[in-house]
Amino acid sequence: MGGSASGTPWWSQSRVITPCGPPALVRAAGHVIGVGTCDQGLSKPPQKVTLIVGQRIDVHMNGYDRLPHSSVPVVLAPGAVSQDRATQTYRAARPGHAQLVSGTHGCLAFRHKELKEVPGSCPVVAVTVVP
Repeated sequence: MGGSASGTPWWSQSRVITPCGPPALVRAAGHVIGVGTCDQGLSKPPQKVTLIVGQRIDVHMNGYDRLPHSSVPVVLAPGAVSQDRATQTYRAARPGHAQLVSGTHGCLAFRHKELKEVPGSCPVVAVTVVP
């Protein structure tokens, strides 16, 4: 799962600076980003990440029961899951677009005049895979 030489998981030593703890951390191409809102909610539109075929993306979910699933597994293939089932690795398998989608039942939409909760599953991150 990509821990460090000291055995500490990547997500516990990330240098993501936020005023609060995000509900998910995403590591792609050596960069770690926090996604979601300060109140541990996921939001639309999602963060966007671009990967090259063969690269990997790791997602660590803070306080969620389920890991996100790939909307297009032939583009973004699921891989290893951590023992605590809070972190999963996905591989950019072929060019295209996919989202890692959570199993939550609602998320915050930021494109409305006022912030509102919308029903349905929430994207954790939107991924574009290039050759």
